[in-house]
Amino acid sequence: MCSKGGQPKRVLEDLKIIKELGYKAYVACNTKSWLYRAAMANGITVFDVPFDHIAGPRSFFKLVKIIKQNNINIVHTHSSKDSYVAAFSAKLCGKKVVRTRHMDFENPPGLLYKMADAIVTTGKKIRLELIDAGIDEKKVFSIPSYPDETIFNRNEDIRNIKRNEYGAEKDDIVIGTLTGLKRDKRPHLLLDILTNISKNIKNVKLFVAGVDNDVVFKQEFFKKTDKLNLNERVKFLGYVDSYEFLNAIDIYVCPSKKEGIPQSLMQAMMVGRACVSSDVGSIKELNADNNMILVKKDDLKGFEKHITRLILDSGLRKTLANKNYFLSRRYFCRTKVKQMLKDMYEKL
Repeated sequence: MCSKGGQPKRVLEDLKIIKELGYKAYVACNTKSWLYRAAMANGITVFDVPFDHIAGPRSFFKLVKIIKQNNINIVHTHSSKDSYVAAFSAKLCGKKVVRTRHMDFENPPGLLYKMADAIVTTGKKIRLELIDAGIDEKKVFSIPSYPDETIFNRNEDIRNIKRNEYGAEKDDIVIGTLTGLKRDKRPHLLLDILTNISKNIKNVKLFVAGVDNDVVFKQEFFKKTDKLNLNERVKFLGYVDSYEFLNAIDIYVCPSKKEGIPQSLMQAMMVGRACVSSDVGSIKELNADNNMILVKKDDLKGFEKHITRLILDSGLRKTLANKNYFLSRRYFCRTKVKQMLKDMYEKL
């Protein structure tokens, strides 16, 4: 969790909720990680554990000592490297184990999921995959990473300031994505789509934001942007505040090949943006009232068709934006997550 992606953000938000519920919250992670710094900044006790191997003895003995000294009752894990070491450490100390699964399964769930006392999935689809694989349904909880409704709001002042700062003209239609420059998130697909759209529609721009730690893919992305003569239409903004970014754009696109339920997509809903997304993972669970457009992950023509439709039809953009704004506050908000986590922890 060295980068500032969706998974470490989810962990940080869960830790904040745990504190709000009146429990003691601790986190063990690598000192080089974003999570280490962010947890410290939020007053959460942090322990330096390297997690350099799924069976690392150094991490194992450190965790056993931490669990015993702090009388920790529940150990909640999130990724492969921390989950194996932490689960065995917790079981040795006679403590409960929770494993969160953020993505679809490529292989059948193994021993770790059978050991866990509870499993959290970021969507119902992943929950059903576990149950179909023989995991007891009573211990599988679907708790998505819903955003904080008190933070993500429409803000016209922020919109005007950030559009000007990012280089969008008054009449521009801005397509945005918070994928960062990550190959599996596929922001490069939007370059081909933008090339075709801009042949007939001139006032369209693409803003990409997020981390860029894949050096090879970053070079490929910029090389392709240059080759397609899109330098005036495409801007990579790096890591920016997602609330400000989402207020600045008009259409949010999630072209990912693989997801659970992406936080950025839910944030775009909450800010009130029309959304087009790959129909992968549990994303369709967000489409409660035909409020977003879902496309088969490899249907590039479908993406192009629906993005073009939204660019040309301001009425449709507004309808989907409003649906997303109100539905997210009713069904997909942090208040719901807080109650679900409370219920699960108390059951354990």
